[in-house]
Amino acid sequence: MLNLTLVRHAKSSWNSSNASTDHDRPLNNRGLADAPFIAKTLIERGLSPKRCLVSSATRTQETVAAFIEAGLVSKSNVHFDQTLYLASPDTILNVVQEDFLTQKKPPQHVMVIAHNPGIEILADNLSAFKTGPMPTCAVAHFSIDANDFALINTANAHLEFFITPKALR
Repeated sequence: MLNLTLVRHAKSSWNSSNASTDHDRPLNNRGLADAPFIAKTLIERGLSPKRCLVSSATRTQETVAAFIEAGLVSKSNVHFDQTLYLASPDTILNVVQEDFLTQKKPPQHVMVIAHNPGIEILADNLSAFKTGPMPTCAVAHFSIDANDFALINTANAHLEFFITPKALR
């Protein structure tokens, strides 16, 4: 049994003077509040990702930093991947599968922090119930009836929960 947790980065700022490109946009105040809130919620639900694959964008880096600070993920288990920046659903899944295969002890629980529309479409495609829109800092957590992420499909991926900061408050 594997676990896959898909996270859309926390809310970012479109008005930052520090961001010269979309890739460089930092979290805004709401994002800075939502990321630790979601991390705490995931800890309370018993999640403990052993690998966290993160887009190289500033907003995803700041989201995972809040997750690390809250104790949800270990810094040593985080891997930043440029390929995840604005990646398609297939690309996200390929990154998960390739990373799984390169680990000496493949992790049974992988978290991905990335962007829409790719992360939302992947969550929706894996879910028999269709998750629908995935706002910032939303989480779709799946259990996978398989021993290799290369075997993920809609028949063996089971949506355990879908949460958003707004719905939890």
